Amino acid sequence: MMDERPLHWDASRGGMVGLALGNAVLTLLTLGTYRFWASARLRRAIWSRLSLFGDRLEYTGTGAELFRGVLRGLLVLLPLALLLMLAELALNEGNAATVMLEIVGGFGLFLLTMYAVFAARRYLAGRSTWRGIRFTLAGAGRSYVWLRVRLALLLLVTCGLAYPWTVAAETRWTINHLCLGTEPCRFDGGARDLVPPFLWALTVNGALAVLTLGVAGTWLTGLALAQAPDLSQMAGPPLLPFALLLMAFGPGWLIFEAAFLRWRAAYTSLAGVRFALPGASFSRVVRLAAGNLLIIVASATLLAPLALARRARFHAEHLRCDRLPELSAVGQVAAGAATDQGLRDLLNPDPFAA
Repeated sequence: MMDERPLHWDASRGGMVGLALGNAVLTLLTLGTYRFWASARLRRAIWSRLSLFGDRLEYTGTGAELFRGVLRGLLVLLPLALLLMLAELALNEGNAATVMLEIVGGFGLFLLTMYAVFAARRYLAGRSTWRGIRFTLAGAGRSYVWLRVRLALLLLVTCGLAYPWTVAAETRWTINHLCLGTEPCRFDGGARDLVPPFLWALTVNGALAVLTLGVAGTWLTGLALAQAPDLSQMAGPPLLPFALLLMAFGPGWLIFEAAFLRWRAAYTSLAGVRFALPGASFSRVVRLAAGNLLIIVASATLLAPLALARRARFHAEHLRCDRLPELSAVGQVAAGAATDQGLRDLLNPDPFAA
């Protein structure tokens, strides 16, 4: 019976709003340079509020490590970008060779992005500790990149219909390579359980997309047929396209997201302990996503760290396990590279991205 709570959130440790605003001000005053230290401070704050099996988690990464990682990433990206630019200048614009070069450049960027995802996760795991024991993400980066290439090709060939199988394969690889010290995590889930929510999501998104396009088309037609229509009115509010996309595709995505969260927890185990996330219902996931979106938009992203904290608290409140594990024999492992996240920070400048 899933009645144990492996994670606990310490609600008494406040100050998240002050931390978020302070980070935003310092990042602005330093023209963005402080964002690396802001990201480290945010992670330390969230990790310190989480307790796993009764002992508090700790984040040991530093802003200096993230900053050095970006500098290292620049040494990779800048020469490649310069070579591509020179090659395009040497070729005639619009010919087959230029198109081929752009395809090769795009594929190279995809490979770098996938490696950056792996390296950032490896860094984040290696800088997270419990009882002084590090988490690790084992496996080779090239193995993860090759997996993502195969999954991208499968999505392309199936026009996206193989999405449940690609999600299952990526999740299985990641969790099966995640360890707490010398104790590995296990994941044995398959794509079959993700197919029904995926089909529901497609159905809901399709119906809402047709409805949204119909409403938008009627509105635009009415404006166009009006006498001396105001072109600025036809353009609509600046957030209108974003709102229409949310209306058309948000509900379906959240249906799949809720099912995915429950599925991932149900098939994950550590030291023989099974997990569950029964509280990740569609309605709760909708409230979590809507609240996070409202916080980010209303604060002009200044309070975006609160969204990450709310998501961590959500998992702490709803994650369950069948029993507490015996981890006294778990051993320590070596720390990973200190600059693993640099390339990810260059390709995705969001300071709150993992």
